[in-house]
Amino acid sequence: MEVVWRRLAKDYTVHARIQSAQVGVSVVARGTNAGTAPVEDMQALSITTLSASEVEQQYELIGPLGKGTYGRVDLVAHRTQGTKLALKYVSKNKTKLRSFLREYSLTAALGCSPFIIKALDVLFETEESYVFGQEYAPAGDLFDIIPPQ
Repeated sequence: MEVVWRRLAKDYTVHARIQSAQVGVSVVARGTNAGTAPVEDMQALSITTLSASEVEQQYELIGPLGKGTYGRVDLVAHRTQGTKLALKYVSKNKTKLRSFLREYSLTAALGCSPFIIKALDVLFETEESYVFGQEYAPAGDLFDIIPPQ
């Protein structure tokens, strides 16, 4: 995936492009405040709001991958293309939009490394959560592989 920042008339636009198969709904977020860095400007981004039924129309829930203090991660498959991906749901009650967008931005920027899970061009919100898609890692995470010391 390639992440490109473009400054257009005091707006930053993040374009996330996937080099492999299309995974689902593509949502472009656009900032409205100019500042010193794109991450800082992301606090004013607007993202598409999807209802639970719209999410279910796009993705089939396969099962939960994990749950934490701030939200959960579900394994889903895109209904028309069958591509598996992880949807990360971050609770709006526990996280501000700015923090969520910073996490997405950093994940997208670091995703060019072959050693880091990539953020996909799936970004939306529901009534309760901010959501973004990540590639699915079937082997789990490092905590599954490396035993505790």
